Amino acid sequence: MSVYLRKMWKTFLLFLSFCGILGLTFWLYGCSLEPVFYGAVLCMIPAAGAFLYGWNRFRKEKELLERIQILLPLELETLPEPEDEREEFLHQIICRLNQMRMDAEEKRIRSHQEMTDYYTMWVHQIKTPIAALRLLLAEDVEKNRAAAGELFRVEEYVEMVLGYLRTEDMSSDMQFKECSLDSIIREQIYKYASIFIGKKLKLIYPGMEERVLTDPKWLGFVIGQCLSNALKYTKTGGIHIYLSESRPHTLVIPFSAGCMCSYQHGFSIDEEAFAAGGNEQ
Repeated sequence: MSVYLRKMWKTFLLFLSFCGILGLTFWLYGCSLEPVFYGAVLCMIPAAGAFLYGWNRFRKEKELLERIQILLPLELETLPEPEDEREEFLHQIICRLNQMRMDAEEKRIRSHQEMTDYYTMWVHQIKTPIAALRLLLAEDVEKNRAAAGELFRVEEYVEMVLGYLRTEDMSSDMQFKECSLDSIIREQIYKYASIFIGKKLKLIYPGMEERVLTDPKWLGFVIGQCLSNALKYTKTGGIHIYLSESRPHTLVIPFSAGCMCSYQHGFSIDEEAFAAGGNEQ
């Protein structure tokens, strides 16, 4: 009601102005002001009816807009028929904006599909020379160990491209289930074993019995990226993977570059370790 009263205050002020002008006119002519008073009272009766009618319509429009806001996006057929020219213009504007939204969404989907098709084709094509190069490097493992490590990084970057493309539609690709965090970590450690050997880094991982409700593929991908960064920035010593004692159910992978990555129902950068410039190995 207060919103409607603020909207109608100009109309009330105009009504009082008319009554004041009429009373001033009667006073200047030396007439009694009693007819003005009775006339104003009688005019208030239809004015009150118009006020209630307007309030009822305002309330219905407000409730309709609230329902539309909750149900967005919605079909335009559910909108009420316009009752006047103003509402007709608003209806046309809504229809035009909705058409623009649909065109933009269709363009975005088409562009994303073209990008996905292109990068998918690129990934499958680049795997052929990578596989051939790996066979060539396998002829002399000791001599080509450094080159094999760099080739492994190239393969990781290719997988990152596929991972990025999948993030556009993660909801349909995720399968949550309870799984062992230890098995996911060990799988990633085995994946990066050649990098540990090539850089002569020590791995400190005591193992754990933690179980998590997650999508094992995506969690493995994230842990793998954290482990990849730890290997990239650690030049000497080793990498320690452990559960934090101060924060329960939190997996920590310290970086030698001065920060650490922690997992607790998701990954985040430990700001305290970054600010302190910690260098754990």
